[in-house]
Amino acid sequence: MRWTYGMRRSNIQACRAASGWEKGCWGMNQSQLAGLEVPRKRQALVVDDHPSVRMSLRFVINGEPDMVVCGEAEDAQPAMAMIEQLCPDIMIVDIALKSSHGLELIRDVHVRYPSMPVFVHSAHNEELYAPLCFNCGARGYMNKGEDVQTIIHAIRMVLDGGIYLSTHMLKWFTSCAMTSETIEWRHPLGVLSPRELQVFEMLGRGLDVKEIATQLALDHKTIELYRQRIRVKLQLGSAPAVLRAAVLWTDSPQAETESVRT
Repeated sequence: MRWTYGMRRSNIQACRAASGWEKGCWGMNQSQLAGLEVPRKRQALVVDDHPSVRMSLRFVINGEPDMVVCGEAEDAQPAMAMIEQLCPDIMIVDIALKSSHGLELIRDVHVRYPSMPVFVHSAHNEELYAPLCFNCGARGYMNKGEDVQTIIHAIRMVLDGGIYLSTHMLKWFTSCAMTSETIEWRHPLGVLSPRELQVFEMLGRGLDVKEIATQLALDHKTIELYRQRIRVKLQLGSAPAVLRAAVLWTDSPQAETESVRT
């Protein structure tokens, strides 16, 4: 007997009894109960120092039926605390954070939570930073400004265990795999380690050695060592030459980097 609008009360009661309605959920078997369970939404942690970017990502992700933003952070330390507390399925992170660097956060997350995928969403130069992010443990890299469909497609791909890169970078990575080319040949700053690149950027933004040491919680002699390595790797003649190169890079349109605010 089907239950339809306009049925008499006695017929409705008979239909309920026949279908087990009167017994409620306790009268259902395990497979029936499993069918009533609401699928769990996959949770994303967004780490970006710009509230407007976090809001945009939250709007896009929460608009999907199977995904939700479970937390937001503007810096590395609260992000690590949220990972411990919320156990997100994916972290979406920028490279420039409030007082830390995204590369360090990516590396720390990869070491402590190797099974959690990291997706980088940044305005930084893709040719330079995408290889560095992947070396630190990221599984996806996308420049800011992509359309909603592309963002969601990329996040889903990483959540499902895949790797996301732009078509441009994917072609280059494929070429590297076939020719044994390394990232040092792709970008002039690719010879620098993530920490050296971070120091180089900070020099270009006008910070001196002591200020960089304070912000990175390192000894000033360590920063001097990094500056020396930068000079050698970039084949520059002196410390002032390193500073000039850093300023030129930071101010150039190709840098496409955001300030690391103190």
